[in-house]
Amino acid sequence: METWHPLGVVGVISAFNFPVAVWSWNAALAIVCGNSVVWKPSEKTPLTALAVQGIFERASARFGDAPEGLSQLLIGDRAVGEALVDNPKVPLVSATGSTRMGRDVGPRLAKRFARAILELGGNN
Repeated sequence: METWHPLGVVGVISAFNFPVAVWSWNAALAIVCGNSVVWKPSEKTPLTALAVQGIFERASARFGDAPEGLSQLLIGDRAVGEALVDNPKVPLVSATGSTRMGRDVGPRLAKRFARAILELGGNN
């Protein structure tokens, strides 16, 4: 038996070298468990993220009862990622990237007792 406890908003920060897979894994689990998703892709892959977000919106519209804003996209640089990580309305952030980025993200999330999923330094 599984019991899901929605958290609310799940943040996803993805790296340039894996631009869609990380978002799709995290978004699928978040949505199934009753959460919404805010995705901040690498500033090097905004067109990929915009295309995927468009596909998601078309797919969710076909179901007719998916909540509006179920998945949102944030395009920008490090400052945008920091705003996502520091936002108290985002209780879980999954971040994929460099170990340097993880050293910044991990403590910021811990400071506000948010949950972290970190995949760092190409350790896939």
